[in-house]
Amino acid sequence: MDILICLMIEAYEKYGDVLKFNKNDIDHLAKKYNAFENIICNEAGWFLLYEEGYLSRDKLASLLDIEFIDDKWYLVVDDFDDILSDETMIEILKGENDRYDWQIYDNNISDWWRDYTEETLTEIINYCDKNGLEVEIDDEIVLLSNDNLKLIKGDIYINEDEKLVDYINDDSLEDLKDILNNAICESQFIADEAAAYKAVKDEVEDEIGTYEHKDTGKKDKNGHIIYKYYFDLNINFKEIKEWLIEGYGEFEFDDQNYGDLKSILNEMDYFSEAKAPNWNYIYGSIDDETLNEATQNRLQW
Repeated sequence: MDILICLMIEAYEKYGDVLKFNKNDIDHLAKKYNAFENIICNEAGWFLLYEEGYLSRDKLASLLDIEFIDDKWYLVVDDFDDILSDETMIEILKGENDRYDWQIYDNNISDWWRDYTEETLTEIINYCDKNGLEVEIDDEIVLLSNDNLKLIKGDIYINEDEKLVDYINDDSLEDLKDILNNAICESQFIADEAAAYKAVKDEVEDEIGTYEHKDTGKKDKNGHIIYKYYFDLNINFKEIKEWLIEGYGEFEFDDQNYGDLKSILNEMDYFSEAKAPNWNYIYGSIDDETLNEATQNRLQW
């Protein structure tokens, strides 16, 4: 009966009053036979029946395996694997990618010195004092300590007249330099990972839709809260319905080849619109907070 009603609706929309029935006749038929309790028409029919008011919002959501929350339709998936095919993109979004290996390379410490906070500079002083570091100034060996290292206007001075940073490349400060250098490398690693994540997330949200990782309000058998990804898709039902009608054919409502919205969108190649970025052009900018935190942590080891 639901297929017959779909045919009548589409025929009436196309030919109108020349037919020997109207919308009231369709309403009467649907009511008389209690149609749509067990839907057997295809997905094009689902959307048509919903548009005409014969299917409730909850019924359509159930058929398409989606959810309606706060006046929006959401595609709900367990993980990114359900909609993305690029393994690297999936791993980056899940925080499991090791694309950016930890690497040590030489940096010019002086270029980063101005970004150190007073807390970091204080830790540098403490490190020098604790490890008995020394420098040669005017042919005299100076033992660096809390007594002769002072913070003045955001910098470290030796005996209030020589800047410590000017001696950072001396062999005697090699251990300190290595710590500061490694902290810069670590910060760049973190920045690159963050840039890769942002690039992938932006691509997914631009091409597929914005998403949130949310509590479903359900628990698994072990009592743990179940979280899923809720996608507010960048596509509407009209576009999907038109694609279905084009695929099934006009006045064709008796085949179900897809089953839910995710399967339909997959057949539409909707998810494949999200492409992996060119990884060679992804480079993050180190932020001061990350640099200082990494530096302080390493100085305190």
